[in-house]
Amino acid sequence: MKCIRACCRREIPDDASFCPYCGKKQPEAAPQQRKKRRRPKGSGSVYKLSGTRSKPYVALTAKRDVLGTFATPGEAVQALDAYNAQNTPAARLKCTFADAYAQWKAQPKFDKLSTDMKKGYELAYAKAAPLCDRQLRDLKAADYQQVIDQMVEKGLSRSSCEKQRTLFSQICEWAMAQDIINKNYAMLLQLPAATGKAERTLTAQEIEQISSRQDDPKLGQTAQIAMVLLYTGMRIDELLSMRCDDVHLKERYMQGGEKTEAGKNRIIPILDPIYKIIAFWMLDSGCEWLIPSKAGTKLDKHNVATKFRALMQECHIEGVHPHTLRHTASSKMVECGLEKTAVQAILGHKNFSTTANKYVSHNDPGYLLREMQKMKY
Repeated sequence: MKCIRACCRREIPDDASFCPYCGKKQPEAAPQQRKKRRRPKGSGSVYKLSGTRSKPYVALTAKRDVLGTFATPGEAVQALDAYNAQNTPAARLKCTFADAYAQWKAQPKFDKLSTDMKKGYELAYAKAAPLCDRQLRDLKAADYQQVIDQMVEKGLSRSSCEKQRTLFSQICEWAMAQDIINKNYAMLLQLPAATGKAERTLTAQEIEQISSRQDDPKLGQTAQIAMVLLYTGMRIDELLSMRCDDVHLKERYMQGGEKTEAGKNRIIPILDPIYKIIAFWMLDSGCEWLIPSKAGTKLDKHNVATKFRALMQECHIEGVHPHTLRHTASSKMVECGLEKTAVQAILGHKNFSTTANKYVSHNDPGYLLREMQKMKY
């Protein structure tokens, strides 16, 4: 370029700030455009899509897989760096909630769950429909909380919300194991407060009504099942899952249970009012199950529940379901003065697992039988 002084006008370097001949200050040269730094080879790239978009920047892996679109180039670079750091396949990072549920459900441990638990997870998944098509790594605690809040608005119970949170927790745990996310957002969810509704228990007159129908040709077996539940505090499915090999008539106890670690394989005393019932079942079984169906299979819980409703209708008893019998038994144990640790052991409450490590005698069938004999209806 030439010097701007009219009397000089000599050729000077393009980036000169002053003329080397006359000393005249020259206009500031336009700053040189800094060359954009290239990403290291094999680390992917970031480019911008044309047009007006909310997320125009694309993160591309070294294998030319699209990692996602982002609002700023910085977010795209961070996503690429995170991807390279954990070396997680891009297809896995793009996993949606529906994909995660399908893969979690395909695990062998899901097949080992009871039919009721499987159905519970399927119902919870249906309630999470708004999340199904969204990528897991984009979901945060607020997204999961929105599903819970909608359930509360519809009047669903805390128990339903707890089951929903359990599904979210299972999905998050699976995603963490796959390096898709690094946090279990289900642990941050807020559930509605418990209502503290008092459980219904049976009166002595109602128990007598049930007992009087043990010889009924249609509902007799159901009445017998009800009496055993009342004198053991077992859950309905625990009794239906009992095998003959786990019944020790001579020692007067059964061994079984489910749901919690403390509830599994626990000692359940056999009291006099139900001894003959269980002895008859043992003689009449003819297969591995204590109370088999006519086909020799395990009795279906839902069929038993249907017959139980018919029995309650026959006895003119309202507001009662099979689990009410467990509540009645536990209330009667406390009322009759059984030791707290004995009650925990017999019912299989989860907080007994710690107690059992200190008090070995509470797993002794003789001790539990003596405690149970305090219970009188």
